[in-house]
Amino acid sequence: AFLENYFPLLEKEDDEMTDCLEFSRFLSELSVCAYPFVSAKPSSIAVAAMLYSLEYFGQHFKGSRCQKLMEELGLDPRSKEVEACGTLLMKVHQLAMHNED
Repeated sequence: AFLENYFPLLEKEDDEMTDCLEFSRFLSELSVCAYPFVSAKPSSIAVAAMLYSLEYFGQHFKGSRCQKLMEELGLDPRSKEVEACGTLLMKVHQLAMHNED
């Protein structure tokens, strides 16, 4: 749900950003299936999902509209919780995609 609040703030300027946002939504939905996310703040999961999505699609975070928005909102993309969520999201995504083969 927290991620949905980002969508209107990150204008969908191009197809790549739209793909990143949709993939972020998918990742946040995957987080519901993994118990370790229960104690994580929704904002940390959302930030981690956006960071992983940008990386996945070859987009740059530094200097991006996404970075500026996070700074304005006082979100720290380098916090330990965000990093832990990012690592776990990557693993959950890999497991989900492995099962589709």
